[in-house]
Amino acid sequence: MRGKTPANQFSDELQRIPDLRCRITGVVLGATGPLEERAGERSPCLVANISTMSEGWEYQNTMKTKLITIICAVTVCMASTTSTFAETTPDPAMVVADVVIVRPCCLVATIVGSVFFVVSLPVAATSGSVRRAAQTLVVGPAKATFTRPLGDLEDLMD
Repeated sequence: MRGKTPANQFSDELQRIPDLRCRITGVVLGATGPLEERAGERSPCLVANISTMSEGWEYQNTMKTKLITIICAVTVCMASTTSTFAETTPDPAMVVADVVIVRPCCLVATIVGSVFFVVSLPVAATSGSVRRAAQTLVVGPAKATFTRPLGDLEDLMD
């Protein structure tokens, strides 16, 4: 080993790794002794490769089983859900009732809520609940009045 550069020594060591791996694997699997002494026996590398291949097949079968299980579970979940579609045409009677009765009442509620919010503002400010009071007294009724689709009375229940 004298006279070789560190790079050459490293290269020699890298070339010995497969042989060392085969010998170690052979010892672990029960095959002992140098390769030359076992004429007629399967080499430890062959035994190791067969063992590694069977482990790989077992891993692939396990992964296939898991994948099939997940696909089946997703399929069952998707099959059991009902599809929902939004109703695009509201009932004309609901639209008329919304325009004539509900929207004016919501506008009045927005105005009255704004008045009560201004009156309750000093108390709400000291207790730190200005945002909650504004949401309840002003923003909620204003959204019901101005942003709710015509004939959609279900949002009023929220």
